[in-house]
Amino acid sequence: MKRKHYWGIATLIILLIGASVFLLLRNTDTEPIVVYNGDVEPSTGNRQSGKKLAETDKFTKWFEEKKDELVSDDSEVVKGKMPEGQENDKTLDWHSLTSEQQRAIFDQFYTQFGLKVPPRGYDYRWKEPGVPYLDENGNPVLHKIGEPIVDIQMKVGFAPTREEFERYNQLKDDRIQAEVRRNSAEVARLDREIKALEASVQRIRPVHVLTIWSTAEAKAKSTRVTTEKLNAALREHGLEHLISPWD
Repeated sequence: MKRKHYWGIATLIILLIGASVFLLLRNTDTEPIVVYNGDVEPSTGNRQSGKKLAETDKFTKWFEEKKDELVSDDSEVVKGKMPEGQENDKTLDWHSLTSEQQRAIFDQFYTQFGLKVPPRGYDYRWKEPGVPYLDENGNPVLHKIGEPIVDIQMKVGFAPTREEFERYNQLKDDRIQAEVRRNSAEVARLDREIKALEASVQRIRPVHVLTIWSTAEAKAKSTRVTTEKLNAALREHGLEHLISPWD
């Protein structure tokens, strides 16, 4: 009686292990979610600084060169009450300026580089200081200040049609069954077939390159926002079948 009891427990354990392996191998081959803090330079992909505009080298250099002009008597930029201690010496301390005065200076900076002033609460994505990222239509890319920046690009990757993807998953299912049966020859054959199918469906598709944040609030929502943007891009290009059911 005890022997039957032990066999029952052993069978249950084997089934649980098999189910775990099945779920792991069945998972879709979409690009992994990779996130980077804005203070860290990622090793690959386009680098996007997490610094605020006022901290970038381009703006700092421009601001230093423009200080005298910005505090001149006929300047429209910082007219009004100057910060305490700066009324007479005609020098500018950026951090002592009011938000309105800082915004006026930002507006002049954007104009200097041929850019329209962005809507309130938004900023341009900077490829490098003073040079914005452009979308596929050549327009500067805006992002909401405080939100994580998600970089989705069109690259060659795993992009099967729905029918090819169903075939791909069936091959993986068959491989699991062959593995359970310890049929090494069948496992090897299915591995070759799976790799051949993967190679044949390498096409242009949306790929998540990186995600960047510069605040704790943006960091907290970075994974969710990344997943949402990648899934939206997959749907837009007819690849919604690659979206994980657990997203």
